[in-house]
Amino acid sequence: MQEQSLWATGKPEEDGQLSDESDTEAYYGRLRKARELTRKAVESAKRNGSTDTAALWQVNEALREAEFGNTALARKAVAAAMSLSSRPDIELLGALALARSGDTVQSSALADKVAAEFDRGMPHLDTNGLAQSAGAMMQVRRGKADGGDARLRRLADPEGRR
Repeated sequence: MQEQSLWATGKPEEDGQLSDESDTEAYYGRLRKARELTRKAVESAKRNGSTDTAALWQVNEALREAEFGNTALARKAVAAAMSLSSRPDIELLGALALARSGDTVQSSALADKVAAEFDRGMPHLDTNGLAQSAGAMMQVRRGKADGGDARLRRLADPEGRR
């Protein structure tokens, strides 16, 4: 990975490489390093004039933080992503991170916003699966999912922590 990192330094591809490295660090439990690399990926994308990509790296961090149980950091990362972009795919990923963090109110609001945009004629978006996932997570978090639907429960809490 060092070779790829050196190659990407200073190039438009740098932010993607940094984000990949961030994911790798998180996989090995090195969250501080992962956060630092995400910060660099976001900065690199912004320097290249791609705030949407910067938002994608930020919401990726939010999803990761939610999976590690760092709900406050996940919510902060979602807010940072939303300040950079209002693209529907970013908003739905933010809704997923918020649902995983237990913030069903804000998660529902984001998912409903995207659904309304979709209903107004944005059929090019492939948001159905993400919206269903966010909805499933919110329902399970609220304790309203059918107890027999194990698939929804695994989706909302794959580790059985809740």
